[in-house]
Amino acid sequence: MPSLRHIEVLERSRVKHGYRIAVLTNWYKGRPYKYFEKQYLLNESEGAALFCLGQTSGLTATDICEITGRPKNSISRALTVLLSRKLIVRTADVRDKRRKILDLTPEGFRIFKDVEEEFVASERKMLSALDPAEMETLDRLLSKMIHETVKWARIY
Repeated sequence: MPSLRHIEVLERSRVKHGYRIAVLTNWYKGRPYKYFEKQYLLNESEGAALFCLGQTSGLTATDICEITGRPKNSISRALTVLLSRKLIVRTADVRDKRRKILDLTPEGFRIFKDVEEEFVASERKMLSALDPAEMETLDRLLSKMIHETVKWARIY
């Protein structure tokens, strides 16, 4: 648990916003990903890919990299594990046989729904300091920042 002394370190950083966002992200995702690991023996990259496919079906590996900002090699390994555990299926795109479309299996979707609850609970705790107006502002700002990633973010 961070103390006020730890928080002061974050507040004094020259990387004022990104550092605090990164730290909040670590605290937010820590428990849910630990749950992924303990409950389902899935690491963070495998969990991120599964979670991404839980949001929408019909994605490719490249889509998952672009959505999550994770490296291609990590997502490739994650998808191999998810395929071998029969949590996802991969089919050829009907329009372009070279493209491989990914979807959750019923078991993969069941795991996604279970772990989604862990993320919802963690998010609720993280955002509990904000009132409704602040939540609306935060949502608008995050949306604006996410939309800007098309200009600067690159898969690594």
